Amino acid sequence: MNNKTPISVVTNGDKAMSAAIKSVFLESRHRLCVWHLDRNAFANLPNIEAYESFITCMVRYVTPDEFEDMWKKMVNKHNLNNHEWLHEMYAKKKKWAKAYMRGHFFSRCRSTQRCEAMNEFFNRYVNRKTRLYQLFQQVDRALTCIRHNEMGVDFSSNYTKPILISKLVKIEKQAANILTREMFSRVQEEIMNEQTFIVLDSTESEGYRTYTLTQYECPDSKWEVVYYPKDQHMKCSCLLFESYGYPYAHLFAIMKAEHLK
Repeated sequence: MNNKTPISVVTNGDKAMSAAIKSVFLESRHRLCVWHLDRNAFANLPNIEAYESFITCMVRYVTPDEFEDMWKKMVNKHNLNNHEWLHEMYAKKKKWAKAYMRGHFFSRCRSTQRCEAMNEFFNRYVNRKTRLYQLFQQVDRALTCIRHNEMGVDFSSNYTKPILISKLVKIEKQAANILTREMFSRVQEEIMNEQTFIVLDSTESEGYRTYTLTQYECPDSKWEVVYYPKDQHMKCSCLLFESYGYPYAHLFAIMKAEHLK
C-alpha cells in the first residue's frame, strides 16, 4: 500500500490485533464490530432491558455530551455501577459508540460482516475437498463472476439515466451524472427529504453565513450549517457528510436557500 495506512479499521475486538493497530496504524481510527458487541452485551448484561439500553447508547447518533447523559441514566436505572464488563466497555467507548464516530469516515461499515460476506461468496467455489491444483481455477472463476457483476453496474452508471423526481432538477441531474447508480439513489432520497427542513435563522459573518435548521414535526431538533460563499463550501453540525461520504438533506436545504445549481 506504499506505506499508506487505512483511514478506518473494523475488528472483532481481539486484544492482540487492537495493540498492533495502535502500534502500526497510528493515524487510523479503530472501531469495534457492532455485531460482536451486540452478542457480548446480550451475554453479559443481567436482563433484556439493560441490553436494550446499552444498544441504544451504542447506535444513537448523538453528541458525546448526550451520550454521557444517556450512559449515566442507563447505569443508574439498571443499577450497573459495579458491573465489570460495562466498566470495561465504557473505557473503550471511543471505539464503539456512534457518538464518538461522528465526522469520521467508515464508508457505512459498522461490522466485520463484509469480510464474512466475501468468505461466504468464495465458499461457493472452494471447500475443504478442493485440491491445490483446482484452487487457482476456482478462485479465477469467482473473480470472473465479481468482475462481470462490476461491469454490469458500471455500464448502468455510465450509459443509462435515472428518473429525476425532485423539483431541484439541476442539482439532481448533476448528482445523476457524477455518481454511481447505488450512490445516486441514496443522494436522491436526501434531495427529496430536503423539503422537510425549515430555515429558522441565518447570521452573516466575515466570509461565511450560518444557517439554523429545524425539521417539520420535530421543532426541538436543531442543526447549524456554515456556508462559505467564496468556494461554495459548507459544513453541517450533524457531520453526516464527513461520516458517510455523501451530502445529506441539511446541505441540500442550504443549497436551495442559496440558489445553488
